[in-house]
This record gives sequence, structure tokens and C-alpha cells, in this order.
Amino acid sequence: MSSAVDTLKQPLWAPGLNMSHNLSRGLACAMPVWDRAGTRLTDYSGNGLHGTLTNMDPETDWVVGRAGLCLDYDGSDDLVTFGNTTTLNAVGLPTTHGILFRLNSLPGASNYLFAKGDGFIWAILISSSQISLQANGSQDLVRKSVVNTIVADTWHHAIITWDGSSNYSGIRIYLSPTGAVSAAGGQEVLYDTETNGIGVQVAGGAEPFTLGNRGNADRSLDGQIALAYRYNRVLEPGEIAELLVDPWAAFRPPTRLPMWVAAVMPFTGYRLYRGIGGLGNVDFDTIIASTGQGATSIEAVAAGHAASTRYTYVLRPVINNLESPEYSCQSELVTDSDAEWIGARPGPVEYLTARVLSGGQIELRWRYVTPYGGTAPASFNIYYGSSPNRTADGSPEATETYTKDGGYIKTITLTNATTYYFAVTAKSASAVESRLSDEVGPLVADSAGPATPVGYVSATF
Repeated sequence: MSSAVDTLKQPLWAPGLNMSHNLSRGLACAMPVWDRAGTRLTDYSGNGLHGTLTNMDPETDWVVGRAGLCLDYDGSDDLVTFGNTTTLNAVGLPTTHGILFRLNSLPGASNYLFAKGDGFIWAILISSSQISLQANGSQDLVRKSVVNTIVADTWHHAIITWDGSSNYSGIRIYLSPTGAVSAAGGQEVLYDTETNGIGVQVAGGAEPFTLGNRGNADRSLDGQIALAYRYNRVLEPGEIAELLVDPWAAFRPPTRLPMWVAAVMPFTGYRLYRGIGGLGNVDFDTIIASTGQGATSIEAVAAGHAASTRYTYVLRPVINNLESPEYSCQSELVTDSDAEWIGARPGPVEYLTARVLSGGQIELRWRYVTPYGGTAPASFNIYYGSSPNRTADGSPEATETYTKDGGYIKTITLTNATTYYFAVTAKSASAVESRLSDEVGPLVADSAGPATPVGYVSATF
């Protein structure tokens, strides 16, 4: 058997900036969208530049995303504003802006990723399938990618560096993945429009800094944002390359190695381990494979996989023969009856809830967002019964067709006065199911529906 392991696309650590990481240097603000803090988008840089959700509903616009959660923009007036802060000016200053985003569809008019000012003094925006940085002047400063750089329904990580000058050569745009052929020397995009600026405005402190729209809230992104950050410096090529591979590199916890070792020696490679079943069954006494420091992938080749079995694989970093007790990533591989890989497992269904309606009906709600680099599922399997601990056996009690990422509602008519428990999976076109969602229940089907709540009663004497 030779197959790429079903790669886990989401980070496995708790939020928190690793202040010992080089990518924490010069960080002005960093917003990994994973804490669902109501109307606040938390800045994890330590600078307190928190954003405020504006024209957005915290109940519906925090959705499952690339890592934990993301913000869902409506393509109209949604935005996150950071106030009139001079800390986030850009004209005349060296900066790097990064954003992990996904478009539901390519925009006709421009969609704004970052902007300073209402109309905008400078902005990073998407026009159709092109990404650009522009700054207003008597002649606008513009550097824009070629067409077909941005692809709809795809998670893109864009990194834009700008030396703050009015010369277009001071702007460089990097993208992973890119729909167009990259320029030589890495993942820098190819450019179409390149115009030096004349009389470019200098942003003061009275203009708002916004994410996902411009300040006058009329050009919202139509899609999702999972991560946004800003550096008050131009990142080095090696730092950009690291972020394009791992957008959350600065949030990974320090490796638990002796301080003197970490200070004088870089990682020399990785070791691959596995176990049958979940993470708790991984056998760290048996090395499956080893790879060098520069490797970006590893294959499970002729590793003795049994039929109809789930394996968990784990990578551990190594300095010579000194191995970290941390694991850098985890992945699952499931085999079919012929001991062949069944294919990539869809991401999990999130936020399953249920409520009792009248007529013996129970309404289910859940959300689904295709993981970064993954393929959207074909449908959802709904499992329910009168006892808890539902299992996914491929024979669901109900199904629902996948149409797009976002929220789903399914109403099921059941037997009156009967208790039920529910769980949902996502199923790929090749019939591979995700893990079960969190189970909800017990709920009792009721032909009359829930009783009318008793109103608030007060009395005075």
C-alpha cells in the first residue's frame, strides 16, 4: 500500500502567541479567529488592538472555519473595525499584512481585505480574480496580480509586504495557493498592473482601520476570514515561506527541549509513529519512518496496514537523537476491506443543536465549513435512536444534501412521546464519513409541542 496520509488541516494547540518565536517580532496585531468572543475580535499580539464586529451577528457570523472558527462576511456591510489608531498606519512605513480567507464567489466590484479610511487611503483588495495593494493619490499607487490569481471556494493565505514608498516595486504579494503561475523564486504572484504613486496620502490617526471591508461599510468580503495579522516591518523571505506553509507558526508552543539544546541546535528531522485507533493508542516505542529537516511530506509505504482499520499517525521533531515529547502534527488513515486507503475524511460537523417542535417533529441545526485544502462533502448522514452513544455505521436514519458551507436546518418527524438522541456526520462523494458530531439529547418528541412558557410574575404588598 502506498498512499499519502489523510493530513489533518487544523492546528492542535491552545491559542496563545509564542513570544520566543522570531515571527512574534514586530507584530502589531494578530487575530486568529478561534475564540468566539461575541462582538470582539481578539488581538493576541499583546498590543490590545482588538477589533469590533460591526453590522454582524455574533450568533450567526462566527462559523466553523480553517482552525476552530472563522468570521463569515455577507458581501454587503459586514466589517471589523479597529478604531482610529495610528499604530496601524502604513503609508511611509514598512509593513506586512497577512490574511487567511475564502471567497464564496469572485466579486464583481472590489472586496476589501484590509483598508485604512472610509473611501480608503490605502487598501488591500480583491477585484474579480485579482489581488492588489492600492494607495490613493493624484496618481494612485497600484500593484495588482494577473487575472485568475484568486479562486472562489478556496482557502487562500495572502501575505503582502510594502516598504511604505510610492514605488510599486516596494509592494510584493505572496499567495498560497495561487490560481496563476507563480513568479520565479517562490510563491510571489505574477503582476498585471504596476503604477507608481504621485501625491499618495499620508494616513493620520483619524481614519478607521478595517478588516473585511472599507470604513464606509459598502464593500464587504463575501466569504470567510480565519486569520489576519499585521507586522510593522517587512518580513524576511524565510519568514514568509514559513508562514505560507504554516499560517499559525507564531502560535505553536515552544518545544519542550532542554534550553541549552534549543539555543545551539536546530531540528535535524522528524520521526513518524502510529497506533491503531485514536491518539491514545500511538506506539512511541516503534518508529515507522524518519525524515530530514527539509522534508515537507512523508509517505506510509508498505507499513503493514490491516483491512478495515483506523490508524493514527504522529510526527515528532528530533535534534540528532534527542526527541521532543511534543508532536508537531497528527493524521488519520482508514483502510477498506482490501487494506487500501479509503480516501480523505471530510471535516467534522460542528455546533449540532436540536429543539422540539409540534407534531412530533424535532429540528436539527448544524454548521459545516470545508477544511483548508480539503474537498467539500456530498451529503450529511443523520443518526438517531432512543439510546445515547450513537455510532456511524453507514446506515443513517436520515440524510441531507450538502449545498454550500454554512448553516443547515433539518426537521424530522418522529414518534410521539419517544426519547431520541442525535449525531451527524459529513459524507464524501466516495462514501467516506467524518467523525460523529457531538451528540445531542435526550429530547422527547411531542405531538403538542413545547408548553407555552409561564410569564414573569411579580407582586407587591
